[in-house]
Amino acid sequence: MTDYKADFNVQPLVVNDELVLEAIEELGYRFIAETGSELAIATLHWPYHTLQLEFSDDQFRMLYAEVSFTGSSSLSRINEISHAVDAWNSERVSPAAYLSIADDARINVFFRTGLAIARRASLDQIKAFIRVAAESTVVACETFVEQFPELGQRSGQASNSFGDLDFSLTDDSQLPTELSIPRVRSVLRDLGIEKTHGDDAMVLAWINDILVGFFLESGPSLLVKGHWDPGLDPDREYMKAALVCNKWNEDNPTTKAFCVTDEDGLQVRVEFVADSGAGLNTSQLILNVQMAIHFILSAIDHISTEIQGHCAVAWPEDTN
Repeated sequence: MTDYKADFNVQPLVVNDELVLEAIEELGYRFIAETGSELAIATLHWPYHTLQLEFSDDQFRMLYAEVSFTGSSSLSRINEISHAVDAWNSERVSPAAYLSIADDARINVFFRTGLAIARRASLDQIKAFIRVAAESTVVACETFVEQFPELGQRSGQASNSFGDLDFSLTDDSQLPTELSIPRVRSVLRDLGIEKTHGDDAMVLAWINDILVGFFLESGPSLLVKGHWDPGLDPDREYMKAALVCNKWNEDNPTTKAFCVTDEDGLQVRVEFVADSGAGLNTSQLILNVQMAIHFILSAIDHISTEIQGHCAVAWPEDTN
């Protein structure tokens, strides 16, 4: 698989199965096309895990890379795996990790990353997303298999261990451009969020009483992080908070929630990641910022209510 340089002068297209399959083929991955599914597009196999690319139309049109291990773990390791999932989510931008307990009382671990495509995407944007998703999940899976070898029972599938409609736009402003924090700050102002702090590397804003930070990360990608600081007792309340966050991650693929501990106690963070390896046009950036704010506040609303019995988000009062 060879590296490529994204071309920002390519107009985004409506994303369909054919465009995603073309991106996979150009990247050189081996795959199985999922012809019998309306949402699943293709499955890629590695020695210890599989990656499935699929669409979702839940609120916003999304392209997801969903990763599952070929093996599972015993329920007796729930505490160890829960801490490992939290550690991964707190230290890594992407992919988001979560666990589930199957009917046979076995623990399954999953990874997920997504790309917003409601405002279209170019072939290079799709390729950049798939490449980063594939490479980052290999690192994630190898990290977990090292800690929990039972997750990596080998698969006999082929491995990726090596490295007609005119949907074009005519407005040059719709061409993807390199992402920058000043562009993010401009979008926030357009959305009515004018009181911000930061520099060219980050911007912070209080939104409905929740501190939200916008950062540029390697990839490149836009990382949006919501902070809820209830100051919980880490010894008594960690498992409850961790399981609430994990359940949110399992049910809500657009964000990841996790626990962190500082000198004030156990806190909760919620992150949204937008891939920008091939740039974002203004419409795409606005969509991702709106999605980030909406889903982060919704996550903290739910998680804070589950943990402490009342909502930490100061939603505007309904005047109707």
